Amino acid sequence: MSIIKSIKKNIYRTASQYMSHARLIEGKINNSNQSIRCLFIENSNYMSYVSEKIFEGKSRILNHSRVYLPSVNKIIRDLMDEFDLCVAIVPKRYDSSLNDLLDFRSDEYVSQVIDIAGTMDDVKKRFHQKKRQLSNKIDVKSGFSYKVSKDLDDFSMFYNEMFLPLITRKYGDNSDIEPYEDMKILFQKGFLVLVSHDNKYVSGALCIVENNSLVFRRSGVLHGDDEYIKLGAQNALYLFNIYHAKDLDLKSVDTMKSMAVLNDGVFRTKREWGATVYPDSESKSRMYLFIPRYSDRAISFFESNPMIVHANGGLCGLVGHRGDRNHVEDIEADLKKKYFSPGLNGLLVITPDSRNPIHIPFVH
Repeated sequence: MSIIKSIKKNIYRTASQYMSHARLIEGKINNSNQSIRCLFIENSNYMSYVSEKIFEGKSRILNHSRVYLPSVNKIIRDLMDEFDLCVAIVPKRYDSSLNDLLDFRSDEYVSQVIDIAGTMDDVKKRFHQKKRQLSNKIDVKSGFSYKVSKDLDDFSMFYNEMFLPLITRKYGDNSDIEPYEDMKILFQKGFLVLVSHDNKYVSGALCIVENNSLVFRRSGVLHGDDEYIKLGAQNALYLFNIYHAKDLDLKSVDTMKSMAVLNDGVFRTKREWGATVYPDSESKSRMYLFIPRYSDRAISFFESNPMIVHANGGLCGLVGHRGDRNHVEDIEADLKKKYFSPGLNGLLVITPDSRNPIHIPFVH
């Protein structure tokens, strides 16, 4: 990273403690006839993530300004009639000033860790059924194998041919690409797990060992190509990381962070590999949710975008249901099957006809 770029980054980081972007956007929710207005107060890419995931077509930015974070409580109060939902991602030190308006606390990310205690059969029992079947297929006849490498040439290949293409393909212009030299420092503390198929490396993971856990720090797929993803290169990577962690006699595989959204593809994949959800203990910011009215529009948002929130002394899934409150009992089993995850103590279901969420506990 250049000196000028580093200085600009530090200035922006400091300014972000006191100022934030505020964008009021409007869009039609996928699989719904509902149009919703959301106010996003944040300096991250969360608005872009939400817009891409839940809106049908493009959303419209109705207003964009910069706000002074010590006044964020007043700003939200003054704009309550303008939005159906406000998502504010601000430093945790503003927590107490938001209490009187706040509906839910959340985080932008959660951590997900795979417990590998016991035999490999014990570990596989904690996989989702689809992943158990897939892992057995990879073991028996898939043609996949792996090696562990500390060779710098392998790292260069991983960075340029796997990591860069995959992150660019996934995030495009929003990619925050880690420089080669910065990642090399991480590699020198750890190793690569490289997956091969038909004598060609098709995926890889940069891993380190910390606190008796194999930490799955970075990953990549050859050329970022869908062909290798469909072949199973990423699934094989998860399985072989678990195998190597077992060989090292470790206790877990730390798959690091995922968006705190129950139907996010990365979150679901890790959950299917048996990962337990934990709060993001490293973040200096928190996500705050403000819902002025339990309208059909707000409920539709959480039906399409169920989130993980802090509640009942731990983490819960927050799910919207457009039916009436009395109907929730009829769909309880389906909701549990769809959203159960180790580490969550249940679901909070919100409906248009009730101000208080309905708690559906998970029995672990």
